[in-house]
Amino acid sequence: MGAENMKVKLPHLIRAIRRVGQIVTWVSDPMHGNTIKAPLKAFFDVHEQEGSHLGGVHLEMTRQNVTECIGGSRIVAFDGLGSCYHSRCDPRLNVSQS
Repeated sequence: MGAENMKVKLPHLIRAIRRVGQIVTWVSDPMHGNTIKAPLKAFFDVHEQEGSHLGGVHLEMTRQNVTECIGGSRIVAFDGLGSCYHSRCDPRLNVSQS
């Protein structure tokens, strides 16, 4: 959905689910298809505004010393991503990041 689409589309989805009386577990996969910015804050913000609750977060992680996400206790900066980037799909957190 992406961060900007989430702010627009997710409230309508939450309301529609509520209207039909369904009980769902809302889970975010913020790394799926997001190579620059994960929309996790937008996901939390929308659920708070709608009086709904986040039920889980799915994160990709590995024990390998990858540099596929920025941040962490062993700081990986944007310009260092290419030094050990192996993922062919979703970026993964390394041990110090997870």
